[in-house]
Amino acid sequence: MTENNSSNIESLLREHLKQDQSRLDRIEDKIDRLSDTVVALARAEEKLISLESSKTQLVDSIAEHEERLDMHEKRLNKGDVT
Repeated sequence: MTENNSSNIESLLREHLKQDQSRLDRIEDKIDRLSDTVVALARAEEKLISLESSKTQLVDSIAEHEERLDMHEKRLNKGDVT
């Protein structure tokens, strides 16, 4: 009787360990997917920062060109063109 009882306990423990291992595997997979998502978000953030920097440079360049065009327009209106 104790041998049968011991066998049942071992069987229950094995089943419990299998369930725990399966659960841990699922948790590990989710952590891996979250890690991949965090890396993707970091890359997207870097790209956005780069785009913002490029946009700022373009806006500054356009502003400089507008100033130069305004100067030339004033010269043309004054008749100072040679």
